[in-house]
Amino acid sequence: MQRGADAHSAWQEGFDAWKAAHTDEAALLERIQARTLPEGWEETLPTFEAGKDMSTRAASGKVLTAIGPALPELWGGSADLAESNNTTIEGSPSFIPASRQTKAWSGNEYGRVLHFGIREHAAAAIVNGIVMHSSTRAFSGTFLIFSDYQRPAVRPGALMGVPAIYVWTHDSIGLGEDGPTHQPVEQLSSLRTIP
Repeated sequence: MQRGADAHSAWQEGFDAWKAAHTDEAALLERIQARTLPEGWEETLPTFEAGKDMSTRAASGKVLTAIGPALPELWGGSADLAESNNTTIEGSPSFIPASRQTKAWSGNEYGRVLHFGIREHAAAAIVNGIVMHSSTRAFSGTFLIFSDYQRPAVRPGALMGVPAIYVWTHDSIGLGEDGPTHQPVEQLSSLRTIP
């Protein structure tokens, strides 16, 4: 017990010194750990003119990019559909090893854009884990039809009150180019029944 108390005391002393030397960063850390939003964050939200021809996924993507600088704790991504469902934070690097960068996706260990691959279930489970383990805000995006693959992770997350963010796009049964396999019919009602 004493060894643990001594280790904690030494850690606290170092942390207090860091806080004194880095007041802005310490305030940011405290805000993020309290899971509060910064003052004035809503002023970064874009406004959209009614009646303009813009899909909700395009508007959602613009919102993610606009609030990104105000919310450094926000990160997330998509399966293989990032370009289609607009689930990137423009200007932010990807969370990938620098050695795996491409022309399309620059990245490093501090990146904020995740590329889950064609793994909707894993994406939802990973986002749940990120949010449960840390104070950051994480999102996962895919087509609404593929929420079926996410449900085994979404439901327990909902039961536990995990504040994960799911961006489900292409929510119309009128989707035509990909045919009936991509037309969500029962998904919305089944998601609404999750406790």
